[in-house]
Amino acid sequence: MTPVIFAIDPGLAYMGLAIVDASTRRLVDADIFMSKKADSSRQVFASSDTMHRGASAYKFLKAHLKASQERGERIVMVAHESMSLPRNASSSSKIGVSFGVVTAFSAELDVSLFEVSPSSLKKGFAYLGGTSKDDVCASVMRSEGFENLAEVFERRGIAKTYQNHVSDAAAVGIAACETPVARMLRAMK
Repeated sequence: MTPVIFAIDPGLAYMGLAIVDASTRRLVDADIFMSKKADSSRQVFASSDTMHRGASAYKFLKAHLKASQERGERIVMVAHESMSLPRNASSSSKIGVSFGVVTAFSAELDVSLFEVSPSSLKKGFAYLGGTSKDDVCASVMRSEGFENLAEVFERRGIAKTYQNHVSDAAAVGIAACETPVARMLRAMK
């Protein structure tokens, strides 16, 4: 079985996912979860909408887990961009729920959970020309093993507006490949 890392840019409106082969440091697949507000034809409490989005995000990860297993892959690590709380309490609670989804997914799989700070991701790609979201996206697509990210965007129909969430997840995957666990897997191959 191929050891893979599920690298995630958490969020309840948009969650980026990159599946990275831990033994070769190559992108296997990527996708984005986009949620919509619950049916507006009826009154919905904000907390109910948040829980609905969290459940939908979890189903998104489970669907990719099933596809990954069908390809003969075994998740060895879940990696995510660390929490950066906004000043707004409502947004902070949604971010908290999205991290709960990622944590529950990792716990269910009984695999390591690796965290990368947003600033270290930006610093890691600064040498390639800049630190804006577009710069990080372009830098990830130039990284060895991730050149096919543009093809994934096209195949999955991911609009340019949302590509930064997926490229952030891919950047997390690149960082996760430098952990001792991933290095050991590459050394054993």
